[in-house]
Amino acid sequence: MGRTEIQVLDLYQNRSYPDGMAGSVYGVNTPMANALRPPGEFNSCDIIFRRLIFKDGELFDEGRFTVLCNGVLVQDSTPLEGGGGHKDRSKPKEYPMLDRGRGRCRSEKREARSEKRAIEGGTDGRLTEEAAMAKRAGIATEVREHADSLRGDDVAEFYRTMESLVYVSNDGALERATELADAHAAGLREFRRQVLRRKREKC
Repeated sequence: MGRTEIQVLDLYQNRSYPDGMAGSVYGVNTPMANALRPPGEFNSCDIIFRRLIFKDGELFDEGRFTVLCNGVLVQDSTPLEGGGGHKDRSKPKEYPMLDRGRGRCRSEKREARSEKRAIEGGTDGRLTEEAAMAKRAGIATEVREHADSLRGDDVAEFYRTMESLVYVSNDGALERATELADAHAAGLREFRRQVLRRKREKC
């Protein structure tokens, strides 16, 4: 689909070349920090993409990436200098984004708002506080609905339910997450008792 990639890579205590690190605009710009969490913990990556603008066949606005990894700013309005790739930078041109990940990750795409930017005679797409809170509530509802669809997979449901609370507090979601966590802890305690019982029987 294109040649621009935001790198997703298990980089916790794992060295890589600078413009190939997690959070890099691959082959173009290194991230400002390695904000990944250790194995077994949930990671998040928020990408804000300002598309390129061409007028009369000429590049008018090169486009930019802002990237937050686990809430840490790793790309701050980085110019889109054309396609990336290892040792393969190119000149700017009109192309779609490539969304690719390596290793275990979950990718979600949400439809971007399509207001005209100031450079096109519109606004910059900023939301009022009320609209932003409404959007957060909508995303939280989507995430909770997805969590409900994961019934039977307690760990996955727990993580999604907890994720919904990042956007908007919800007593029902918090209660459900607590139930799942308590059930999981009880299962671990029972598993430990079974292991100890088997060890005693062998003695």
